[in-house]
Amino acid sequence: MAVEADLVQTPRKREGLKDRECKDRDPERGSISILIFGLFFITVILIFIITDFATMVVAQKSLINVTESAAMRASHALDKAAYYRGDSGPGVPIDCAAARRIVDEELAATGREREGVLRPELLKVKVVAFKCTGDILEVTSTARANLPYVLPGAILKQIDLNAIVGVRSKRMS
Repeated sequence: MAVEADLVQTPRKREGLKDRECKDRDPERGSISILIFGLFFITVILIFIITDFATMVVAQKSLINVTESAAMRASHALDKAAYYRGDSGPGVPIDCAAARRIVDEELAATGREREGVLRPELLKVKVVAFKCTGDILEVTSTARANLPYVLPGAILKQIDLNAIVGVRSKRMS
């Protein structure tokens, strides 16, 4: 009978140890996991924001490059009549109508024919302003860029980018 009484008492002794362990336990234990989860969440959001910003900067540079390429090509549209009359001054006169057509063609072709020139985030590139005076050409273009990471409930999903490029056509000495 003594053996049976000892077996019955063992579980009660273990319950007593558990009560004592709970009393000795730090009440703030486990709060570090909440802090780590919060910091992880903030880090992930910051990575999304930094990635969106970097995408915007690279897309802006791509838009500038495409616009500059179109303007440079358009600056080679020679106004032959003004050039042979000799009233063009130090620069080479640009045929403004032909230059405008070339800029439009170049910007329209960047998305279709030249893969790798235009960033995939950029949507249709279009000319907003075109200014041509003698040997100076100024092109302003715009495009809409998609952001790679859009957080749920975010207002900003796309961003409008602008590029202003100026080119001067001059004679080689």
